[in-house]
Amino acid sequence: MRRIRGKMDLYSGEDFLNLPMLAIGGAGLISVTSNIAPALVKKMYTLVKENKLDEANAVQDFLLPLEDACFLEVNPIPIKAGYNMLGFNAGVPRAPLTELEPKNKDILWGEIKKAGLKGI
Repeated sequence: MRRIRGKMDLYSGEDFLNLPMLAIGGAGLISVTSNIAPALVKKMYTLVKENKLDEANAVQDFLLPLEDACFLEVNPIPIKAGYNMLGFNAGVPRAPLTELEPKNKDILWGEIKKAGLKGI
């Protein structure tokens, strides 16, 4: 960041690094988790931009179990399953990908509920 500051924008492409990347001056993020929890990811982003790092850290800490669940299997398998759980018709992944394993569906659904996410 030190080398590019003022010359180009830096974006986080790794959910687990979103907060630190933004905190050092990142311009934004490309987030898998934001596909099913856009309001929470936006809240963390906004808090960082408002320099409310303690609050942003609390949101990021809250998001971590959901982020873990979003990566139980290769992307986009968990996200498609999450969309379906929230009532959106995301269908099934195209081959060679498969549907989310039943044990992982239980984990993802539990984290979706804990995060208070609502579907359609």
